Amino acid sequence: MSIQEILELGTTMTEMGFVLTALYALLLWIIARIVLKAYRRMCQRAIEKKGKTAATTTVFFGSILKVLVYGLALYLILTQFTAFRSLGNLVLGTSSVLGVAVALAAQDSMANLVGGIFLSLYQPFRVHDLISLPDKNITGRIKEIGMRHTV
Repeated sequence: MSIQEILELGTTMTEMGFVLTALYALLLWIIARIVLKAYRRMCQRAIEKKGKTAATTTVFFGSILKVLVYGLALYLILTQFTAFRSLGNLVLGTSSVLGVAVALAAQDSMANLVGGIFLSLYQPFRVHDLISLPDKNITGRIKEIGMRHTV
């Protein structure tokens, strides 16, 4: 079997063949890891300069960036397969309808998400702050502010 035959193996299922598609997927995964690592380094520098203020914002937006980067990489990999290409176009074409349906079904969760964004941007409290709820007799330190919850 020649190199050309090996590279053409699977061209009926993928545009580039199995070998090149696997290399493409590996390259996308490496790029995604590099982007997220660069963001983490940038966040560490910001935390060293600004302290708790930067920690709250960077953790929150870091989780959003992680979902976006890996989601984009997965989409780009799946579109290399001919079976998923039409499915991907269908999903992108109907995403507005799905978005409205999901938004109506998950209004409370969306409200929590928007609340998490506002907490991260305006920072009425930050990571490591002491919070007290006297009516419930609860006191604790904030460990993490996420998209939908605060620990």
